Amino acid sequence: MAEVPLTGQLGNEFQISPEILALDLDDTLYRTSEAFAAVSALAAREGICTQDILDNARVAKEQNGDTFDLDAFLGELGVPQEEVKGLYDRFGAEQDPARFLYPDALDLIQAIQQGYRSAYILTRGTIERQTAKLLSAGLYNFPHVITDKLIKSELLRDAKDKHGIYAIEARVGIDGLILQARGGTLVEDRPKGLLGLDGAQWNGILVQRGRPEELREAQRGAPPEGSIGLRSLRAITERIRSGSLVGDMVRERLGIQAL
Repeated sequence: MAEVPLTGQLGNEFQISPEILALDLDDTLYRTSEAFAAVSALAAREGICTQDILDNARVAKEQNGDTFDLDAFLGELGVPQEEVKGLYDRFGAEQDPARFLYPDALDLIQAIQQGYRSAYILTRGTIERQTAKLLSAGLYNFPHVITDKLIKSELLRDAKDKHGIYAIEARVGIDGLILQARGGTLVEDRPKGLLGLDGAQWNGILVQRGRPEELREAQRGAPPEGSIGLRSLRAITERIRSGSLVGDMVRERLGIQAL
């Protein structure tokens, strides 16, 4: 399947939007488990590491509430960094948005492309790994920021200028893009990812897919103060298609007057 196309109407450095929509990638838009299975199978076929070893290592990490770092694990096994990078390059080259994106994520991306001015993907991980995921999902040319910060509100706070405007320096393929807004909404799958948001200008949405017992340890828990919980992205998509602000939906559900 071809890369998810862009309309080119997602904002630029001369426009200040009323809000930015910051979307987490892993387990929010992206089927991370499906990607892990694909990368593991590729590593096994190439003789880098058996799939059983990778599966067991990942389960052990996630049972403790930690995130499995495939790069670090392969490094501990003595796999050269260039070989790991090559593995990701080959994985990313096999674009298949329908396989690696949740159906409601595809709908949301399409709704954004139809006129929503400021949205980007804010994802945590290594450049190589997260770029490969974006490529595999056809989203490399969708505005994105890759960070190593566990608490994403720290990154958002650093983007605020003295006038209270947030200027997000995103990548669109190999090019840069500046998205400016007076605030926004962060969509995450982990409660910890929503901690520390500036409640006056930022809202949080916790997307917890499936029943509580099906969630990984890091995904469990109630939405932090100032955030709401959803089981899917559909309500966000409906809001965008109606021409309304996503942040207003959050405030309405929290019983706070919309700005």
